[in-house]
Amino acid sequence: MFSFSQERERMSKEQYRAAQKLFILEKLNLDPESEKQFTSIYFETQEKIFDKMVSYRKIKRDLYKNDSADSNECNSLIKKMYDIKRDELDIREGMMQELSKIISVNKVLRLPRIEEDFRITMINKIRGNNN
Repeated sequence: MFSFSQERERMSKEQYRAAQKLFILEKLNLDPESEKQFTSIYFETQEKIFDKMVSYRKIKRDLYKNDSADSNECNSLIKKMYDIKRDELDIREGMMQELSKIISVNKVLRLPRIEEDFRITMINKIRGNNN
């Protein structure tokens, strides 16, 4: 059973991914072969999405910090932000298509909710709530 009984300390990226993996795999209840394939596809995709999010946040930060930017510069940064978000959606769509080849469509459709449940669980852990 998945548990958050660890000390309240800042998790490394590896610890976070390990907790995420346990949580998701427990909820999906996959057979060992599907689990291996799922893990490979899912976490490779998560790295790509993470990289996109970092790029997005940097551009967003640059946009908000640059008070002297003209409208062309601002429009260019805004376009880049939306291009990144479109890329992220394309990556997610590709992941869902790949996953549907190895696990049931029902489980693929449950994945976004499981991811959200994990995020909520982690936020509650950080806040000290054990609900």
